[in-house]
Amino acid sequence: MSLSQVSTTWTALTDVILTSIGVGPKSEQLTAKTKGVEPTVPEAHRFLEVSAGSVTLHLNAWMDGGCPILYFVVEYKPRYLYKSDGNR
Repeated sequence: MSLSQVSTTWTALTDVILTSIGVGPKSEQLTAKTKGVEPTVPEAHRFLEVSAGSVTLHLNAWMDGGCPILYFVVEYKPRYLYKSDGNR
């Protein structure tokens, strides 16, 4: 079970204990809900700063929705690898 998802309700049963004496009683069903919502994608003009020779990414423009963003993955693809119609 992954608790990395946001605003999700998780239901789980705990195990029954088995010993050499016998089987213990089944525990109650436990339910938990994570807090927060999915991160909000910022508007391009708040996130990207483009100049002739570089691009600056303002990662702090992302709103985390109450669940901290652990990391970003940034990928670069040179323009010459795109098709003439702009698609990948």
